[in-house]
Amino acid sequence: MREKPGMQANLSEALKAGSFALTLELVPDEKGASRTADIAQSFAAAAAEAGRTIHAFSLTDNAGGRQGASADAAALELLRRGLCPLVHVTCRDANRLAIMSRIRGLRDAEVRHFFIVTGDYPADSPQGRPAAVFDLDSVQAIRLAKSVAPDIFAGAAVSPFKETEAELMGQFFKMERKAAAGADFIICQLGYEMRRFLEAKAYLEARRLDIPLLGNIFVPTSASARAMNFGRVPGCVFPDDLLIEFEKAAAAPDKGRSFRLELAASMLAVFQGAGFSGAHIGGFGLKPADLSHLLARGAEIGRNWPEALGHLSRLSPSRRGFYAFSPPVAGRTPLEAAPALQPGRSGRSPFYAVMRVVYRLIFDPRSAGFRLMRSFYRVVDSCKPLARLFHGLEWCMKFALFRCQDCGDCALHDMAYCCPQAKCFKHQRNGPCGGSKGGSCEVDPDTPCAWHLIITRLEERGRLGAVEDVCPPADWSKKEGRGPRKIVREDQRQ
Repeated sequence: MREKPGMQANLSEALKAGSFALTLELVPDEKGASRTADIAQSFAAAAAEAGRTIHAFSLTDNAGGRQGASADAAALELLRRGLCPLVHVTCRDANRLAIMSRIRGLRDAEVRHFFIVTGDYPADSPQGRPAAVFDLDSVQAIRLAKSVAPDIFAGAAVSPFKETEAELMGQFFKMERKAAAGADFIICQLGYEMRRFLEAKAYLEARRLDIPLLGNIFVPTSASARAMNFGRVPGCVFPDDLLIEFEKAAAAPDKGRSFRLELAASMLAVFQGAGFSGAHIGGFGLKPADLSHLLARGAEIGRNWPEALGHLSRLSPSRRGFYAFSPPVAGRTPLEAAPALQPGRSGRSPFYAVMRVVYRLIFDPRSAGFRLMRSFYRVVDSCKPLARLFHGLEWCMKFALFRCQDCGDCALHDMAYCCPQAKCFKHQRNGPCGGSKGGSCEVDPDTPCAWHLIITRLEERGRLGAVEDVCPPADWSKKEGRGPRKIVREDQRQ
């Protein structure tokens, strides 16, 4: 799939050919698309000096939930100069119409590479905090994007840096859903514990998912390292042990530059040696000369990557928490599967058990209760005042039980009776976003992550396989006073 005659490098072609692909993340410059393209060209030249190629330049979409320059304008300028743009598409700011229109428009302009993610929650601005949309989650966005533009090359993210069993397995299950929805490659979220990176690769292999996986290399500044360590960057983890070494190195005459670049080069060598499909490189303040040094040094480490892995593991040792696989055996990858890959039972939820019984009695299309309720609501629907009355009664009951938001397209059965509209700030129907921490929500740390509860409930009933099917987006035409007949019809679909 070639983007344009004269294209210097192409991510999709590199991955399909089995080459070790490199992508470089850029935040579109506020001075304009031409300035962004100038920066990209300088990095491309620096990579060439080290004998390497940047196969795509990743362009962020209002990173951190803050207003930024247009990734689309920058992508068109990069394309004009023969560089491959990888455009970030988030679900934060636009509904499905706007997202699909944007993708189709860029595709018509010969942009073919997209990185489709949920996106950070909107941040405060001088004009106040903007509304969060999240009409789609990343799984739904990937599926719709591939349906309207089948020839695009769509990437997705996974965040293996999670402490609890439900969080980590939720990320892996969602990665499977992204692959099923049509994702062409996966990029790991930012972190520094190499065991977590290796676990993501081991999971794909254990599940026999043939999809390219790229590691993530971020060259931090002192400020960004502390921000990640303090949990101020959702989904990004900077371990305490590494921060201590980082701050020691920052006292050196070069202010820690050599330490940062050696860390990044070691990660690059490990990713290539361990069989990852590529690496995604970024960093605030990263200069072309730094990139050239990083790439050249990574090549020097080369076959000594197991030694580099040991060094990185000492800098960022395994933390307390859940791991899906046993530790790596010396000189061997991937990790060996441990029994924890199939999570054990962690207790019972009486509420979930009762709701499953209710479902089988009333909402299962094979049950007599379902047929009776269908006949009953046909009578109710024939009288508008009666329909409104029963809708109100139904909503009151569902609000008391589930904090129902009356969206009209109920996903309770798919979500283990945990309403995504009420209990998830990003309304995720296909798995957790990458920002949760310790089982708590990214947006409000005092609120439990809805998907932490969902995964726990599914696990305790041995129904984790239920997360493999992609849940469609909400149909908002069913909102507003159509609840009684909606419940029966939607559960018939399920």
